[in-house]
Amino acid sequence: MGRSLSKKIFMKIFYKIIIYCSVYFIVSTNLFSSQDDELEKKLNIKMSQYYNQKKYEAVIIIGNKLLQKTSGKNKKTEDLLINSYKQQIEALINTRQASVLYNNNQILQAKKTIDKAESISPDSEIILNIKSRIYNSQMKINPMANIDPAKKEEFDKLLVSATDALNRAKNEEALGLFAKALLIVPGSPEAIEGYNLALVRTNKENSSGRVHELLVKADQLIVQTKYTDAINVFDEVLNYDPINTYAINKKNELNRLIKSASQNAQKQELAKEYLEGARQHEEKNEYNLAIEKYNLGFGLLPEFAPWKQLIKLAEKKQKENEEKKFSRSLDDIAKSYQKGIYYLASEEFSRAITEFDTVISISKQYGQEQTRKQAEEFLQKARDNFNRKEEEVVGETNPYYKMINNTKILGLNAYNKKEYKAAKEYFASILELFPKNRFARIYFVKSDIELQPGSKNQIIQNFISNIKSSMESEPAEAKRLLTISREIFPNDPELKNLYDSMNVNKQNIIKKSTIPINVLNNWYDQAFAILTQENDSKKANDLLTKIINADPTYIKAITLKARIEGRTQIAEVRAISPDAQKHYSEGLWHYGQGRIQEAKNSFEQALTIEPNYQNAKNAREKCIKYLQQSKGT
Repeated sequence: MGRSLSKKIFMKIFYKIIIYCSVYFIVSTNLFSSQDDELEKKLNIKMSQYYNQKKYEAVIIIGNKLLQKTSGKNKKTEDLLINSYKQQIEALINTRQASVLYNNNQILQAKKTIDKAESISPDSEIILNIKSRIYNSQMKINPMANIDPAKKEEFDKLLVSATDALNRAKNEEALGLFAKALLIVPGSPEAIEGYNLALVRTNKENSSGRVHELLVKADQLIVQTKYTDAINVFDEVLNYDPINTYAINKKNELNRLIKSASQNAQKQELAKEYLEGARQHEEKNEYNLAIEKYNLGFGLLPEFAPWKQLIKLAEKKQKENEEKKFSRSLDDIAKSYQKGIYYLASEEFSRAITEFDTVISISKQYGQEQTRKQAEEFLQKARDNFNRKEEEVVGETNPYYKMINNTKILGLNAYNKKEYKAAKEYFASILELFPKNRFARIYFVKSDIELQPGSKNQIIQNFISNIKSSMESEPAEAKRLLTISREIFPNDPELKNLYDSMNVNKQNIIKKSTIPINVLNNWYDQAFAILTQENDSKKANDLLTKIINADPTYIKAITLKARIEGRTQIAEVRAISPDAQKHYSEGLWHYGQGRIQEAKNSFEQALTIEPNYQNAKNAREKCIKYLQQSKGT
């Protein structure tokens, strides 16, 4: 009966092909009698429409003729034709399988298979005819029509239990349960199919016991961690029993394990690189970079190395290293500050500028704002005095040097010849360019006195008045005027007394404190005690600021204040949280494996914990650009 129906089906398929050929012949003799390109274009459109409607038979007829007409050069037509053949063949294969299942009285499975064939080619008459036959058979079979509700409930429970046992490869148990179900509803298609399947599997197991032997062997190989060999054995099991649940699950589990082991090996390699890189950074005293590498390794593979211990040790070394660097920097600040003040007082302004630049640079590094501001004030004073001194004596590097030197020689010659008017004009021309030029000012005043001898006393009084008015506000200017006046009038007693009372020495440029030194020392001792005994850095800092404002040259106060500010700055540097570092490590791992979206997600998780984590921000932006470019292409 089964063979007879299969033959009938294939005879129908054969006749169908004959019909296709006949239609093809008719179409070939009529559709393309004209060489009209417009008609060809319309047929191409029609062919696409038929394909979209899954009318593959019509596509095949039109497509073959179009390819013949275009000598096989139409790629789109060729693709549609090939795909139509593939779909049609797949549909016919499913139709044949449905027929076999129908003949074997496996109605439910036949129904599913014919539905699949119809979904591929819904316009096929053969498929529709066989589907109608299968559905009609199912309609006739209604074994549950007159069954008692209690019996029906018992039947349903047995069917569920039997199906579960079958899925767990307990075939004999399933066979018994399906048999009980069939005693209640003898014509149930589900129970019949389940019983037959369980029977086939039971026969396979009992006939040779090969499946059981292979499963035992596979389990032994798993114990020996020979996972690839175990997978091969499970494949052999599935050759005997294709739906053996245990073999399928174990095989999938082993594949996941092998994949995980492979990834773990790659992670170990990367973790090793992080470990070695961190140690190299430590050798170079680059502890911040070493800590970053250790954190990456910990986030990637926590069990690979004692990361936390290594991080703690590196942080300790970093702290010690920072303290050493900081102590050296404090010494450098104190030395440069003191040298700067000395050079400023000694009027070695270029050297003073260099020293105060050093103080400012170190102060910026450690956030020592008060020290930086004070050094900047002295730096400006050194620069101002340096510029003034450049005006007093025009050096050889000055672009006006030759002109000024020639004018000076002419003025001096005129003065020696007692041509005072001409000499005064020469020196006046120098003072127009450099108003503070000492030599020109001296001979200008001398020439003026020679021209007007009665003006001498008035000129002396003007000098004295200007010197006295500058002594408090501009001690350097007062000194300059006193030096000039003493050279012009070396024997004037009033100027001599002024010089003695002023006591011109190296301190005149720097304004001294009006508060006695013993008071400043007492304030400093209090600040030191507050810092060391009470550990109140803010209160100590305020008192030190008061000392420095009173006497900017009080080196001990400047050094101690710099120490407080620098340590506060170091303490404010906060480490990245381990959880954020872990997500960042995972992101780098995903990125290295080419899983850009997963990498982006990990970086975003890191930023959720640490919004200012700059490395994670940069990495996320890189992922976003990569994904955008991929989407664009």
